[in-house]
Parts: sequence; structure tokens; C-alpha cells
Amino acid sequence: MIKLKIAFIGAGSIVFGEDVLTDLLTFPSIQKDAII
Repeated sequence: MIKLKIAFIGAGSIVFGEDVLTDLLTFPSIQKDAII
């Protein structure tokens, strides 16, 4: 099993960071293992 790590460093703005995170969490494979 491949572990995926995603880090946001200076995402630009809060809204942009939230939108990207929301889009990523729409994938079931990421959603079930997400730690926020």
C-alpha cells in the first residue's frame, strides 16, 4: 500500500487552501485515510 502525504506550505490564501483540500477529499481512497 502506498502512503500519500500532502503538505500545504504557503497555500496563498485560506480560501484557495480550503478549496484544494476539499477537492482532494472528494476521492474515496484519500478520504478514508485522511488525518486533518
